Amino acid sequence: ESWWVGILYWGLFFVILGYVAVYQIVWARGYQLNSSMSGAATFKVKGSATAIGDPPPWYDGKVWDAVELVQYTSDGFFIPLDMLITPQTQGMCSAGNRSSDMRASGWQEACSFLNPCDVGTRTFSGVHQGPCIRDGRLPLSDDSEGPGLIGVCSGGEFDGDPCFGEADDVTCGKKGVCYGAFCEIKGFCPVEQATPTATKALQFEGVLDFSVLARVDATFTRFEIRHSNVADGGGICNINASDFGLCNPPNQFSVREMLERAGVLTDKHFMETGAEILVSVLWADERPFLGSKGTYACDLDAKNWRQNCQPRFHFTRIDDPKPDAFSHGYNFRSERTYFEPDPEKKGATVEHRELRKQTGIKVVFLQEGQGGKFDAATAGQAAGSGLALLSLATIVADFVLLYC
Repeated sequence: ESWWVGILYWGLFFVILGYVAVYQIVWARGYQLNSSMSGAATFKVKGSATAIGDPPPWYDGKVWDAVELVQYTSDGFFIPLDMLITPQTQGMCSAGNRSSDMRASGWQEACSFLNPCDVGTRTFSGVHQGPCIRDGRLPLSDDSEGPGLIGVCSGGEFDGDPCFGEADDVTCGKKGVCYGAFCEIKGFCPVEQATPTATKALQFEGVLDFSVLARVDATFTRFEIRHSNVADGGGICNINASDFGLCNPPNQFSVREMLERAGVLTDKHFMETGAEILVSVLWADERPFLGSKGTYACDLDAKNWRQNCQPRFHFTRIDDPKPDAFSHGYNFRSERTYFEPDPEKKGATVEHRELRKQTGIKVVFLQEGQGGKFDAATAGQAAGSGLALLSLATIVADFVLLYC
């Protein structure tokens, strides 16, 4: 008979009823059966660039285009920012190498009287032939990393003796120089960065202005419905649009815009080290599911769902940009093989190749999202579980009557 308990009861009743009807069933689409999606992205990169630095003579003044520079992978693509080119020929040579990669590998090519070369040993550079060559091109000094590397004295009173570099206590005397000694290998010669002139360094100008065209295809597996961001007048979010706002065509953006969105351009070293970018493609219609950035869904019951259900692009740098990181950026090696007439054997050819170490931007693609369609059983479950909450009004009212 308490009027305020009645107000409490009916107030709670209508609040819970509103929550179930408006939010749980209508807004959160509790009447729909959801399906995950799977799919793939196809990228087309176009543009041209010029190379600065010290290119080989046959590349002097050359214009490079995206067809030659861009490497496509199953999950994205790679665009080089710079390239080290080493012209090589099959033969025998010293395995001496100035690169940091060689120093990081533990100088497995270094040799001395105490560390001779074993014939037939396979290493990163080739196969050991036996001789330990005093390499006058590679003096050991303060910039020679790798403690414990044993060189050979050249000149001075200790000529021919083992040494550990000019910066150590054991030296080669006043007129001697501690040169590196390296195994002779059979393979492609000269090895990469064997001397300052063996490897040519190129930097590409214009690659940040390359244009990227993206087509994303997806399938809602449970419903066997296929969809594409270029189908039926659809487009994808412009790079300047909000990640979680409405989508606007065109489905095209520049490499510079991608890097800017990923926060890479703030790293002043990325042009030397490269970067790895994750492109998260998040499918959603005009209203993200539950209003959350973490969960996306498309309403497949809507009349124009194909136009409304479009991907949002979000860019994230996934490699460690810290300069002191063990490994950061992205690079890989490739080669271009060609044959030329052998000057010593008539009718024979000699195999040549260009070893290319490319440093640049690796773009990896990942998409996620889900779609929902009306399902009577799902709607019944949502309504039943929601209406069960109405019992809370009775429980609260009874508690107040008994204990208040």
